[in-house]
Amino acid sequence: MELAKSGKPKIAKDFFIYFLLPILLLGGTAALSVLIAYPAYKDLPVKDSELKALQEKDLRLDQKLKKLNDLTDFKEIVDEDLKLVNFALPSEAEVPLLLTEVQQIAKESGLAIGALNYSSSGPNEAGDTSRVNVFLNAKGNFSQTKTFLVTLEKAARIVDISTIRFSSLKGASPQSLEVSEIDLSLGLTSPFLFVESKAVTEDPITIDIRDGAFVKFMNNLKNYKVYETVVDTSNIGKENPFVQ
Repeated sequence: MELAKSGKPKIAKDFFIYFLLPILLLGGTAALSVLIAYPAYKDLPVKDSELKALQEKDLRLDQKLKKLNDLTDFKEIVDEDLKLVNFALPSEAEVPLLLTEVQQIAKESGLAIGALNYSSSGPNEAGDTSRVNVFLNAKGNFSQTKTFLVTLEKAARIVDISTIRFSSLKGASPQSLEVSEIDLSLGLTSPFLFVESKAVTEDPITIDIRDGAFVKFMNNLKNYKVYETVVDTSNIGKENPFVQ
């Protein structure tokens, strides 16, 4: 009887050490694993979204690098194209160049300039360009006026006609329409770009110099005449500096 009583504590001890304690340890390990893994598991969708964003960014940068390499490989062609585009739509108002161009075209067309001045205008609705307004008063005939308008249309710089008015010169003798002398008033507008230096690494390059539409546009732009700057100071100080 005493032997049986003395064996009970040992059995209980062995039960705790070899059976109950391992179960408790396993349970504690499982609970601890859940406590550690749950926050990471909860953030898994966020991490997946961040990974996709990084992969998309890497793809955009790779595409941008390829286009930059194209621009570098064809630097001479790009420089020539950029020069043509700047003639058509300059990055600054360049009012003196515009007035010189209008004066030169009017002179080549046979018009006698009476007045030529300009005023600035606000930005357009998109906010990426602004305008220079030019007023021209000249005398000539219908044929010369038509030549002026056609030549202005074929010039590289973008110039729009906002107003046009003409009337017969006082005292002019009646003649055919083509050679009738008229007093001409023209309102012209020319846009120019606002250039802001705010390059962003992730922003894509939208110009593809290999694209057929881009090549066609540049080839068409080459058909327009570029008027280089010619500064004539010979008439400075005259009452009408536009008259030779």
